[in-house]
Amino acid sequence: MPAKEDAKFEKGDYDGVIADYDRFIALNPKIAAAYFIRASAYEAKGDVDKAITDYRKALEIDPLNDVTKKSLERLDAAP
Repeated sequence: MPAKEDAKFEKGDYDGVIADYDRFIALNPKIAAAYFIRASAYEAKGDVDKAITDYRKALEIDPLNDVTKKSLERLDAAP
């Protein structure tokens, strides 16, 4: 995660992280990590449905990613 988003996470600015990654995903929709990071921000906000959607999209792009699989399992939304 870039330093700017890292700092936003630390400050609890999850909406800022989401907005940044909305723009990034619009330009680069095939980057699994972008969906994962946005999902993490949604999860931190308590928006579980959006987090699950983004974790699933990240897993669709990178189906072997165990971290993403564990995130879905943690939310009781097995891949």
